[in-house]
This record gives sequence, C-alpha cells and structure tokens, in this order.
Amino acid sequence: MNKLRKYLLAVALATAATGAWAQLTQVVRGRIVDKNTLLPIAGVMVTVNVGDKLLHASSNEKGEFCVEKVPVGRYSLTAAMMGLSPFVASNILVNSGKEAYVEITMEELVTQLDDIVVHPKWTKTSLSTKWQQ
Repeated sequence: MNKLRKYLLAVALATAATGAWAQLTQVVRGRIVDKNTLLPIAGVMVTVNVGDKLLHASSNEKGEFCVEKVPVGRYSLTAAMMGLSPFVASNILVNSGKEAYVEITMEELVTQLDDIVVHPKWTKTSLSTKWQQ
C-alpha cells in the first residue's frame, strides 16, 4: 500500500508540474486590404515577433491570415510584400480568453529610379563577323 501511495504521489506531482509548465497560447487573426481600393491582398507575409522566435503566416485570396500558437503576452506584428509599403504594429495584446484580430491596410510602394542608358559598343570586327554568318 505504501508503494501505491508513493506511485500516486509521483504521478500527481508530474501531472501538476506539466500543467504549471504548459504555456497558454492563442491565435492572431486578421485581414489585409489595399488602402485605396479596399480589395483583399493575397500573399502578404505576416510575422509575429515572439522574443527570439518569429511566427509566420501568409494571407489567402480573401486577405485573411492566421498565426497560430502565439504565447499570451504583448508582441509586435509586421506585414510585408514586395511592392507594398510595410505595416508594423506594436503592443498587440494576445490573451488567453480571446484571439487577437488585426485589420491591416497597405498601399502600393512607388519608388522612382534613375534612368538607365544603354550604349552599344560596335567595332569593325563585330560588324563584319555578324554579316558573314
């Protein structure tokens, strides 16, 4: 009987320790739309910065995204896609009772580049070999 009590006590302590060390997580959901047209944007990479770890998701054809297994706490969230201005939000509150929801509007990133001028380099040799072929 004494061995049974020790065994049950060990199982109870192990179960309690596992529950104490288990980390509460939640989901961060949202929707991404174009600032001017309000149409959904697909393919945007959404990142939640969780300390030394980054959690990622990308938006679907409806502009919706879902980052899973985000520990409870406050985090920064970024959304990025080539050709769009990046979106950054800090202090996103993730709590155990309700999933976090973030509405994101992004706009086209217009970059003015310098002109490129291409000058051909013709030599007498290159012209004569071209016509002989």
